[in-house]
Amino acid sequence: MSGAGVVQGNKNAPQHSLTAEWSKSPRTVTKERSNPQSFPASHRFVVPTHAQREGIDEKTCSVPPRQECPPFARNVGRRPPSDLQSIASMDNTELLDHHKHRYHKLVLECKERSLQLEKIEEEGRIQTDKMVKLLDDISARVDQLCLLEKQICGALTKEFKKNKQLRESAIQRGYV
Repeated sequence: MSGAGVVQGNKNAPQHSLTAEWSKSPRTVTKERSNPQSFPASHRFVVPTHAQREGIDEKTCSVPPRQECPPFARNVGRRPPSDLQSIASMDNTELLDHHKHRYHKLVLECKERSLQLEKIEEEGRIQTDKMVKLLDDISARVDQLCLLEKQICGALTKEFKKNKQLRESAIQRGYV
């Protein structure tokens, strides 16, 4: 089998770039990789790994975090390791379950309170109806008392007039 990039026993055969590095000593490969001038410009800047980013703290940053920023804002952009993510996911699940339980508990409390409120409103309506009936009864009795007062006043006026006539007739007859 022959092909480009495959090394056979012939030293003059064309070699693949990886196979070319295999033939070099480890020191020369390490020097070439560590020397930025031997690599093209596109390979010079390597994105730091997660472990390198964790080594950065607030002191090494050029701009310190603002005082009004919450502490979690400092960690924005940092990705926790997968085991921490799974722990956080479990914590979030537990927290979600807790909030669901609390939500259902609040829903039940709201339903109970709404039933209590309906009972109170019904009792209020019953009491209002009783008060209206009582007020109607009282106003009817007040009307009766006013009528009796007029009758008594009319009777007293008649008695007073009759008494006055009797006194005048007694004076005329000389009884007084």
